[in-house]
Amino acid sequence: MNLFNDDPTGLEDEDEVRQELKERLEKLSKFTPSEMKMICIDSGASHEELIDILFIIFHTNLDFKDKIEILKSRKYGVEVLYSLATMERE
Repeated sequence: MNLFNDDPTGLEDEDEVRQELKERLEKLSKFTPSEMKMICIDSGASHEELIDILFIIFHTNLDFKDKIEILKSRKYGVEVLYSLATMERE
């Protein structure tokens, strides 16, 4: 499944998308300085904003759905989430 392509049938399951995104994010728990810089450039977030967003994603005990809602309300939250989800790791 491609997370960010529209499903022409409209039948793509939202829980399935959340699960795939969660699995991708769990693989991305540690970043090199160059990866951090790339995410900042890709998303438009400052380094401080990125650290704040990564803290919400990886170091809070909130339900994943609640984390997504918080990220939607943060400036650059969705952009960072998208950047992380589409990031290619070496």
